[in-house]
Amino acid sequence: LPKTLTINGRTKTFQPNQFDASTLAIDHFVRMRYEGGVPGYYPNSAGRADMDASFAPVNEFGESIDPNDLFTPLPNLNYSRYRNKDVAAYHLTGWWDIFTDGQIETWRLMREHAGPVNNKLQKLVIGPWAHQTIGSTQTGDMQYKENVADLIGFDLGNVDLDELEVENLLKSEIVSWFRYTLNYNNYANIGVPKVLLPESRKWQNLAGGTIKVRVPSEDYKITFIELINFINGTGDLKGLKLDIDVFGIISSQTIDIPPLGEPIIPELSGDQIGAAIDSINFVNVPDVRFYVIGPVDDGIAENNTAGNYWFGADTFPLVNDISWQKMYMHQGGKLNEYAPDQDEGYTIYVHDPDDQVYSIGGANMIVRLPDGHQSTVVRNGNSHGQINLADTRWKHRTMDRHGVVSFETELLKDTVSVIGFPVVTLYAKSNPGGAVDGPTDTDFFVRVLDVYPDGRQFFVVEGCVNARARDYARYMAENDGHEDPNLPFTNINIGEIYEYVFRIMPIAYTWGKGHKIKILISSSNHTRYQVNPNLPIADGDFFRRQPLDGQKYIFNGEEMAPRVAVQRVAHSPEYPTSISFPIYNKNYIGISEVQPGASDDLNITLYPNPASEQINIYMNIKQEYQLTLYNTIGQEALRTNFRDQVTLDASKFDKGIYVVEVRNAKSGKTITSKVTIQ
Repeated sequence: LPKTLTINGRTKTFQPNQFDASTLAIDHFVRMRYEGGVPGYYPNSAGRADMDASFAPVNEFGESIDPNDLFTPLPNLNYSRYRNKDVAAYHLTGWWDIFTDGQIETWRLMREHAGPVNNKLQKLVIGPWAHQTIGSTQTGDMQYKENVADLIGFDLGNVDLDELEVENLLKSEIVSWFRYTLNYNNYANIGVPKVLLPESRKWQNLAGGTIKVRVPSEDYKITFIELINFINGTGDLKGLKLDIDVFGIISSQTIDIPPLGEPIIPELSGDQIGAAIDSINFVNVPDVRFYVIGPVDDGIAENNTAGNYWFGADTFPLVNDISWQKMYMHQGGKLNEYAPDQDEGYTIYVHDPDDQVYSIGGANMIVRLPDGHQSTVVRNGNSHGQINLADTRWKHRTMDRHGVVSFETELLKDTVSVIGFPVVTLYAKSNPGGAVDGPTDTDFFVRVLDVYPDGRQFFVVEGCVNARARDYARYMAENDGHEDPNLPFTNINIGEIYEYVFRIMPIAYTWGKGHKIKILISSSNHTRYQVNPNLPIADGDFFRRQPLDGQKYIFNGEEMAPRVAVQRVAHSPEYPTSISFPIYNKNYIGISEVQPGASDDLNITLYPNPASEQINIYMNIKQEYQLTLYNTIGQEALRTNFRDQVTLDASKFDKGIYVVEVRNAKSGKTITSKVTIQ
């Protein structure tokens, strides 16, 4: 039955399903305050110790430390819990698993704290998978090459578990790993795993009850492999003891049961399983193996050998054979290796917290595709992995729509292979409606795509930054992912340019020749992330909301509703917005033959439209302008000069439709736009 709960003063009704359960869990994680501290949204929340082993320290006896003695400030890791995890571990994840970065961090910490034996037995495997598609050759809209399944030895795909080939699973590397680490190693050799068939207490009637049999008549032990091969129809059971009762006379016998010749379980093929001691010596297996994704069925023969292979290394991210390449975003939508040599102005978009950009593809688990649509390959409707964002069903929800701006390279003249954590350096300002100064907050999302020659545009990787958390994000980007959880979160000032430096999620990906690299920037990515309301947040507080839920937030005693914001991304020698890629390609020769010049196309952004009180006008190029406002019969209603941006008092004009004409004082170029005053 539906449950009515009150959370932080709000009463809500929930249906008993996994999605509402996840909502309640997230509410708890990000809003709950422990010991009077900050909510779980903050990295130095006391509640984090319940969810993050690296923040759940123990004493040398493995006992939890009293929270009153611990968080002064948090974390005070006198004894990491990872010191008590000196065991071999097989870390399996995917590039679009929601836990990818956490899995990599766990692998790193377990290896760091493990002893000399288990240090060599921390193995990390990353494939082209989402959380639900581990082992599969299919994720999102992409059908990968068959070698994806080579490493771990089986392909789950969309196969029903009842149809899973048991023998392939038994022969897989994962099972081999357990055989090796649990049975054959140099520190706890317990030998071949055994199966016990206990002595039977039950007599079975034969020949109408004149003969009774009890089998086995004593505990019978066989190896796991012997049992599997007997069930498989290829192995026998030797030395099985049984008791026979014939007219009350009981005798004991030892018999051998020959191979049955056919499987007891139909799913087994009848092929004999090999010995328990595998040929794999996991000490000699690379510590990290990841799949480098490449072009699939792109119609270009030269790309048939680009990417799509397993890479072995001793660490991740890679240390050797990586060169960092900055690619700069230019006003006009260009993306290349050349920093701006002049002030190009801004790329402008509007972020409406009640008109969200949707999450399509990526590292999701329970996020669904809009309106119940289902992916071309994965039929369960999950929005994960490499979904084609150019699909007509949702391109206008996530990419080709207001609130999203894009930057794109020319056609690549060679392959480009990226392995590691790309880093974004974004220079931007935010102007929420109804305020000309004061504090505010906002988000910036960066998504990276692969534009195929046939027009498909596949999601590759993404990352984001919350403006209040900019110092925390920068520290992680500049310190190889290590954090300082006690860095303060602070609001930004309206209309002021800030530098945001942040790592995005890890990836190993090869763009093929003739493809394009594309960058999308927006300020929402829902439902994977909450939509930022563009409001200032009090220190140590958190405001959780959903689009159109009607909630307001009280800041410094003032009740504030979510605000629409005009976002401006800067492009200039002083503010060179860019993304840095860790390039793995010794013969990398770049993107473009020549340096393209900055775009001098004029763009105008008017907000709000329709307007009743103010009309805010923003230009993409920072120069001097002359503005003329005309009514519908061509009469001049206003003429003024401005630079970059101007605010008009809409209440001074009659209601109706007006034409805004803006002329660049330097070049003479003009641009017009309509605005409705109501």
